[in-house]
Amino acid sequence: MIGAIELSAEPAARRPFDPSLSVGAYLVARAQAHGVILRAMAGDVIAFSPPLIISTTQIDQLMSVVRRALDETLDWVGAVA
Repeated sequence: MIGAIELSAEPAARRPFDPSLSVGAYLVARAQAHGVILRAMAGDVIAFSPPLIISTTQIDQLMSVVRRALDETLDWVGAVA
C-alpha cells in the first residue's frame, strides 16, 4: 500500500511552493517528531507506505498525525513565506 500527498502553494492553480522552502522536508520532520515516518519526494510530494496488515484504528492514528503535521507545516509556511 502506498499513499501520497502533493503539497501546493495554490492547489487550484497547481502552483508549487518555492523549492528553497523545502516544505515537503519540513512536513516529514514534523510527522517524524510525532512518530510517523513519511518520505519526501520531488516537487513536495509526500509518500507513506503503511504495512498491509495495518488496522483501521492504526490508519486513523496515522492520519491524525499526518493532519497534525500538515497543520504545523501550514502555520510554518504562513510565517516564512
